[in-house]
Amino acid sequence: MRIVILAGGSGSRLWPMSRKNRPKQFCRLISEKMMLEDTLERVSGDFPQDKIYIATTQPLAEDVKKILPNFPIDHLIIEPSLRDTGPAMGYSAVVLGLQDEDEPMAFVPSDHYIGRKEKFIKSLHEAEKVIKET
Repeated sequence: MRIVILAGGSGSRLWPMSRKNRPKQFCRLISEKMMLEDTLERVSGDFPQDKIYIATTQPLAEDVKKILPNFPIDHLIIEPSLRDTGPAMGYSAVVLGLQDEDEPMAFVPSDHYIGRKEKFIKSLHEAEKVIKET
């Protein structure tokens, strides 16, 4: 299963900490790491690195590269314009579907706190199993 970490956004919901050039996923709210770093770490141990992607916007792409310098650049999905979550998911699905239309994918927001990581990961694996069986 491909994991698509959603890391776009306008930075308007957690003002003044979050701003246009620094949305929530670039803030340190829960731990010493930025929320984007925590999200990537959350899925990295349980899904292969070549199955993890980050969807972001052009204005935020350079920040993602700076924050995650070892993340493969060809796994960045850069949205052509800022259009909110649904279109970001749709665009990512089209991009990845062109590579393999039968590969399941999960969209994981980069600005959410997940307190029970093991249950979250187990749910993703269960969803993948159900998708592949049906």
